[in-house]
Amino acid sequence: MSKAKNAGKKRSANARSVGIEALVAGGDERAFRDFMSDIFAAAATMQNLRRVTAKPFGLSSTELAVMMAVAKINSDPSIRRIADHLHVSASNVTADVSKLVKAKYLIKLPDPEDARALKVALTSKGAELIQDLAPALRAVNDRIFANMSSKDMMTLTQLLRQVIVEGGKLVSAKAGED
Repeated sequence: MSKAKNAGKKRSANARSVGIEALVAGGDERAFRDFMSDIFAAAATMQNLRRVTAKPFGLSSTELAVMMAVAKINSDPSIRRIADHLHVSASNVTADVSKLVKAKYLIKLPDPEDARALKVALTSKGAELIQDLAPALRAVNDRIFANMSSKDMMTLTQLLRQVIVEGGKLVSAKAGED
């Protein structure tokens, strides 16, 4: 083997992607790397499930997410509130809201507290769509979480929220470096 190949192999074998010893079993971080791969695979799977669930209703995955957020928040949320809830940019939400308004699923309302802002509400057609979506969403959720207890769900929720909060802080810090 050439020195260049050998040096590259040695360097990559010693390059650790986590420094927290509790996450590295005896110096071997393969389990951590598998864990990280599983997080990304789970996120991709959930995105794909949202996409295939939304498609028969004529929605994109992001439009479905916006519709569900408006229904969940249930207080005529602002674009910013929806964006924060979904952990996406307000400009992405604005684009989806515009499409959903055009389809008559949502309506834009003036914000009585801020003349520059808009609030968003479900129309009767939008509320009907949410009702029509419920069986499809229930089937997906029941299948995915069939073997999970409420305690498992609470533990997973707590852990995911830690990842979201700390990841969000890192994203903000990295964005500030640009």
